Amino acid sequence: MIDISFAEIPFGSPLYSEEIKLRDLVLRVPLGLEFYPEDLATEYDSIHLIGSVANSVIAAMVLKPITQTLVKMRQVAVHPDFQNQGIGGEFVRYAESVCKRYNYTDIELHARLLACDFYERLGYRKVGEQFEEINIPHYKMEKSI
Repeated sequence: MIDISFAEIPFGSPLYSEEIKLRDLVLRVPLGLEFYPEDLATEYDSIHLIGSVANSVIAAMVLKPITQTLVKMRQVAVHPDFQNQGIGGEFVRYAESVCKRYNYTDIELHARLLACDFYERLGYRKVGEQFEEINIPHYKMEKSI
């Protein structure tokens, strides 16, 4: 496995700008979407996590507080050059440890259909029926930590 370090970063910081670039590359550009300032402005109260290798951001994630005990995992991205190497699983486990530190007990997410197996291997379970979000099939998934 590669030498990756994970960290929580401040909203609006230079590393946050790198996080946005990666999320855009992996999650938005392939769908012909882009981030707008008003979208990003809603992330001020979220927990922002990155994974880096040799000072380059190669993984990004947003944890949005929903209630005192529930957080929503959003915008999970790993750079294409680093996918399928176990980094995503390690990153999610790191995020779960961060959630525990903040006293969250439950995580929910909207998983793209193609990512459901990945999350199920990490202990998440599907809740409800398949739905479309940004014109892609998704499932709501949950895990108690």
